[in-house]
Amino acid sequence: MIKFSNVSKRYDSKEVLHSINLEIKEGEFFILVGPSGCGKTTTLKMINRLVDLSDGTIYIHDKSIEDYDVHELRYNIGYVLQQIALFPHMTVSENIAIVPELKKWSREKIETRVDELLTMVGLDPNQYRHRKPDELSGGQQQRVGVVRALAANPDILLMDEPFSALDPLSREKLQDDIIRLQQKIRKTIIFVTHDMAEALKLGTRICIMKDGEIEQIGTPEEIVHHPKSDFVKKFVGLQKTSLEKEIKAEQLLSSSLLECDTLQSLPKISATSSLKEVLASLKFEEEVAVEKEGLVIGKIDRKTVIQYLAETEDEKDDKHESVY
Repeated sequence: MIKFSNVSKRYDSKEVLHSINLEIKEGEFFILVGPSGCGKTTTLKMINRLVDLSDGTIYIHDKSIEDYDVHELRYNIGYVLQQIALFPHMTVSENIAIVPELKKWSREKIETRVDELLTMVGLDPNQYRHRKPDELSGGQQQRVGVVRALAANPDILLMDEPFSALDPLSREKLQDDIIRLQQKIRKTIIFVTHDMAEALKLGTRICIMKDGEIEQIGTPEEIVHHPKSDFVKKFVGLQKTSLEKEIKAEQLLSSSLLECDTLQSLPKISATSSLKEVLASLKFEEEVAVEKEGLVIGKIDRKTVIQYLAETEDEKDDKHESVY
C-alpha cells in the first residue's frame, strides 16, 4: 500500500531522517511513535508531500508519490492535525463538505455524506449540522476534524497527534471512538503520537523512532514481549519480567460498568487466566469479559493491562534515568 524506500530528509546540512525503509499494509492502523524530534511527523508529512524528500522514494499502490498530481494525491489522503483548524465562519456541514465540493460532488451526495459521517461519530446531524465550531466542545470539534478528513472517502488517513491537546477523559473517549470507527471504515491509518500507551492501545503495528531512524517495527505484542534495544525497552516502560509476573485476570478487572447484555456479547476468559493468557486474548480483541463460576463478573481492556504493567514498571524503575 505505502512503501518507503531509502527515504532521507535534510534541512541544509542537518539530516533529520536517515534512510527510512518501511511498508504500511492496506487497512492497518500504523503508529509512528517516539520522543520529540525523532522524525515521526516529518515521516508522516512526506506521504502527502507536505515535506519533500531529500533522497529515496515513497510509493502508494506501487506508484511514486512524485508521479501523482499533488492535488489528486492530497484529495485522496485525509489529514487530521492536533490543531483542529476548522474554519470558524463555516458551519459543521460546510467544514465537512470542503473536499467533496472541490471534487465537484452533487449537493445531494454531499448532504447525505455529511449526515452519514456525523452519525458515525455519534453527533446527531439534526443537532450539529448547522452549528459553528465555537459551539462545540474540544472533543466534538476533533470528531468533526476526523470526519472532514474522511468526507471524500480517501484510502489513507494521516493523523498527527490528533488527541494530545484534549483532556484525559475526552482523549480516552476519542481513542475508543477511532478504534470503533476503524472497524467500520477499514482505512489505512498512519497515526503519530509520543504516547506509548496510546500507541499500544490503537496500533495494529507500531514503528518506534529515535534520532531520525527506526528502532523497531512490530505488533504491540512484539514490542512489549521482544524489545530489540534498551531504548525500546525503556520507551515502552515494560520489562519482560513484568509480563511473566503471575497475576490473574480477576485482579485486572476494569472498574468500568457495562450492561449485562454488553458484557455477554464480548469474548470471554476465565477469572483464573494468567497475564500471558490475558495478553493473548487481547491480541485481536480490544476488550474481553471475565467469567467466574459461570458468571460474567466484569471486563478487561488493553488500557487496563497497559496501565497495570506501566505502574508495576514505574515502581521498579524509579532509580533509572528517563529515556528522554
